[in-house]
Amino acid sequence: MKDETQCLQGRRALVSGSSRGLGAVIARALAERGAAVVVHGAHASAALTATTSALCDAGHDASSTAFDVGDADAVVLAIDRLEAGRPIDILVHCASQYDTEPIDQLTPERWDAVLQGTLSGTFHLCRTLIPRMRARGWGRVIIMGCVGCDRVYHGAHSVAYRIAVSGNLALTRAYAQTAFADGVTVNLIAPGYLENTQGSIDATTLPAGRFTRSTEILPAVHFLLSDAAAHISGASLNVAGGYAGYVIRGASH
Repeated sequence: MKDETQCLQGRRALVSGSSRGLGAVIARALAERGAAVVVHGAHASAALTATTSALCDAGHDASSTAFDVGDADAVVLAIDRLEAGRPIDILVHCASQYDTEPIDQLTPERWDAVLQGTLSGTFHLCRTLIPRMRARGWGRVIIMGCVGCDRVYHGAHSVAYRIAVSGNLALTRAYAQTAFADGVTVNLIAPGYLENTQGSIDATTLPAGRFTRSTEILPAVHFLLSDAAAHISGASLNVAGGYAGYVIRGASH
């Protein structure tokens, strides 16, 4: 039986948005399974340094990089620099921008920032990395969305973010179609409201009665990176404790 604790040995993974939060949890989990992990932040920061140092101190192969995923040129330059030493086999894309304000308070600047950081960032990373993975004959891409991104959103809050993550699902399915024949799978995980959720969501109204823990996303990540999921591409996997983005006690989320 294959040793699952080292099933990613020999693979290199870029986890975008991994200086803290869910991305940091995923980066550690991949490192613990043997992957060489690149920790990413939008800019150099104490959190980026601390997360990378903690992995190295634990004996893992870890390095860090800082660039704006919403900047197409910056993404290409960063990936070129990273792959000069060793290819990126796995992308777990967690970086995003989030808005909580209602639509009538959403400014053009905030709209642009959310779309650029969430939707354009996904496109720039996939556009840069997936052709390289295809040329090498193997790759795994996991994009973090959110529960409900597979349907039209009818709420008045977080509209820019909801549009962006629905677009990310469209990108997931488009790239899944074009890349699969070359050994590359592209899937999306749709978490429920996480422990660090912004806004005023009442966790007791959720089916689980609580927010989703970051560690509860890991089984989905491990599965989609495994050989058992080699024929799965273009999927959207909810990890939300029964929550499906429906109306809860009169409030649409």
